[in-house]
Amino acid sequence: MEDEPAVRRLLARALRDRGYDVLAAAEGGGALGIAQERSTRIDVLVTDMLLPDIAGGAVALGVRQARPHLPVIYMSGYGGDRIGGGDAPTADAILAKPFTGQELAESITGVLVRRRAPGISPGA
Repeated sequence: MEDEPAVRRLLARALRDRGYDVLAAAEGGGALGIAQERSTRIDVLVTDMLLPDIAGGAVALGVRQARPHLPVIYMSGYGGDRIGGGDAPTADAILAKPFTGQELAESITGVLVRRRAPGISPGA
């Protein structure tokens, strides 16, 4: 989830080029709607922390109500003290902006590998 249209398109294209299926949302309400649709398979939530309608941590909290074990990757252009906060779920990974499409894909792969086989690093 990314509110900036050009960035959202760039990230979605980078992931699709690497074989990922992408469900993109521009705002928190859209992401929550997608997550609540039970027939949709979602393996990981990637969300910007600062959004115009709702904080990324609040989105992650709402998504986790529908999908309690869904991994969360936060993206932020701010330091660690601005990540999460309040009742936001702990991140499985944090990407500091700017980052490359390759770094995003590696972060997603790493989170998915750790979820499937805890204690195993992606390079193992």
